[in-house]
Amino acid sequence: MTDDPASRASAERARLEGYIANSRRVRRRLAVGLGVATPVAIGTIFVDRTLGFFAMLLVASVAVCGFWITWGHISDWRGRLAELDRKARPPSTRRR
Repeated sequence: MTDDPASRASAERARLEGYIANSRRVRRRLAVGLGVATPVAIGTIFVDRTLGFFAMLLVASVAVCGFWITWGHISDWRGRLAELDRKARPPSTRRR
């Protein structure tokens, strides 16, 4: 890797975009897993009410936490990309 600021910014941009793409893949996998787990948890309610409600609570917890965490990561990385864009603009076009 060179010490050129433009190449470092380009490498950082590629790294952040890779993180965002990977996080979106994780979200899709999470959605598929939750799509399978939800009917199973609902079906468990009919077999054993207590176990079924705990299963639904677990599915809901994984859904909320999983999507919340990936949303936070993606928004942070987008902010870093915006900062790279801001730094790349000439000084005369920067907002104060």
